[in-house]
Amino acid sequence: MDKIKERYSGFELLRIVAMILVLIVHVLICLPRPTTDFAIAEPFKAISFYFTDAISIICVNVFILISGWFGINLRLQRLSILLFQVFSLQL
Repeated sequence: MDKIKERYSGFELLRIVAMILVLIVHVLICLPRPTTDFAIAEPFKAISFYFTDAISIICVNVFILISGWFGINLRLQRLSILLFQVFSLQL
């Protein structure tokens, strides 16, 4: 009988959230950045834009780390690939 793999629902949910945040990052890249005049006139919108940008930008790192974690299969070569991805994210 085949071995049944354990499902990690928490990681799957985090991966889905990271995918949605990647889409938000791509939308925010297309939008113009708030200027100083806009920030003075409408501070809540400017702060919410930068807050959303700051929260969303971590999604790429989270998505790569989750994908790498499930891709290593406890082999030295795959672990080294994951570590290379982690250290290259710091650049």
